[in-house]
Amino acid sequence: MSAYINVDDHFRTGLARDLAFMVLGDYKGAGTYRALFDHATDPTLVVKVETGTRSFSNVHEYEIWKAVQGTPWEKWFAPVVDISPAGMVLVMKRCEVATARCLPDKVPAFFTDLKAENWGFLDGRPVCLDYGNHLLYERGMTTRMRKARWS
Repeated sequence: MSAYINVDDHFRTGLARDLAFMVLGDYKGAGTYRALFDHATDPTLVVKVETGTRSFSNVHEYEIWKAVQGTPWEKWFAPVVDISPAGMVLVMKRCEVATARCLPDKVPAFFTDLKAENWGFLDGRPVCLDYGNHLLYERGMTTRMRKARWS
């Protein structure tokens, strides 16, 4: 896991810090490329902030969400609400935490990084919360399912 984001270090200008304090609620944790926060004013949302360079996970999730909307695969993804113009900040619907024993035995074959913490529940159905890394380009929106070995 990456270190906690220090707002003063990460958001160096006064405007950036002001916006961060306005939008970013409680810090929830971090992965390799992003930090996760509650949304400061809307409890139904979370905010993902890119912490590294050249990962583009937020942009990938945004593009994937736009591609799957209105398709049968949409139900497998946590919805993206918005993304900043440069892609450094992504707003996503908040989902309930999942445990491995609650998750499905099979998922679409394009999902990778099958860890329980990358999944949650939205409206009672399992959804992928972290789909910045995927095999959609390689496998397409296949109807093929794969056995999920939740690590």
